[in-house]
Amino acid sequence: MRVLAISHFDPASVVLSHRNLMRAAGHDFRLAVVRAYTEKQRQADYVCERLVRRVEDVAPGISKVQVYWEKLTPNLESLREFAAQADIVQFHPGIGHGDGDWASRGDLPPTIKDELGDVLRQLGLTPTDYRSADAVIYFIHGSVSAWRHLDLYRSLRQHIAVSTIDYATELDAAYLPPLVDVGDLRAPLRGDDDPLLIAHTPTDRVACSTEEFLKAAQGLGIPVRLGEGLAHGDVLKLKAECNAGFDHLRGAFSVNTLENAALGLIPLFALKESYVQRVDREGISYPHTYLLRDANGLREAMRLFSENAVLTRAYQNSARSWWEMYFSAEPITKRLTKFYESL
Repeated sequence: MRVLAISHFDPASVVLSHRNLMRAAGHDFRLAVVRAYTEKQRQADYVCERLVRRVEDVAPGISKVQVYWEKLTPNLESLREFAAQADIVQFHPGIGHGDGDWASRGDLPPTIKDELGDVLRQLGLTPTDYRSADAVIYFIHGSVSAWRHLDLYRSLRQHIAVSTIDYATELDAAYLPPLVDVGDLRAPLRGDDDPLLIAHTPTDRVACSTEEFLKAAQGLGIPVRLGEGLAHGDVLKLKAECNAGFDHLRGAFSVNTLENAALGLIPLFALKESYVQRVDREGISYPHTYLLRDANGLREAMRLFSENAVLTRAYQNSARSWWEMYFSAEPITKRLTKFYESL
């Protein structure tokens, strides 16, 4: 099977994780992006430009930081050749450029045709380059920025897949979660005499319910490790020092929760009643999610675990087992293969 994924960039390296799994399963899956913001995103097969951040010491204690886009020279001829051979072409609308453009605003977005036309132009492609493909997919990244444009995605008539359970439910789409990479890091099991330690690493305090979480933790006297503006590697190291990790209260878990579970942290997040049925249908229910519906549920869960180290350890082990059973390489590869082969 030959799959070509095309995007302006790849948030959280979701598609890159899918590419690597599909390749390991013997399929030719390639990713073409206009921009790479991180070194990991730079691993896409075709990249037009990458973000460079250069720090220069100009005086004792004083540094000058240069941030700019470095133009690269991807093999666009190879890209066009592969597009002509691809069985499936996958687009990623709604993420924008990642620099404060329409995906982060509430006003009327451009049409998907215009948005993707811009990406194709920068990659040197036209729709005729992949007209022999058997199927076209729109893959929607689960993000709070694109949430306000759900009606736009509901109007799509092509196949739709998504990376989070809330989008999967709202768009009645295939759920294709990413494979998170935490390396050899593992959170310590809480000792009998140790306090409960909770990690929270928000990208957006409002979207991540940070103030509600901090208020609850302070009221209960629970120590928090708060990480903001950190490189991803440092985020993982911070989490690996804790026993639990708070995601957000928007009603569905994100990549953040998958990382927490993979590390062996109790994942704290709210699950909307309207999403419970979809979670059950996917067969990925995690018992602890039923304690959380809102801020009151969060406080109760935090109090419960804070008072019981034995229960904390049991749920830490359960979280890791949940990730291994449903979100490690083998189960996600099965999901991906089943989805693409059904088209």
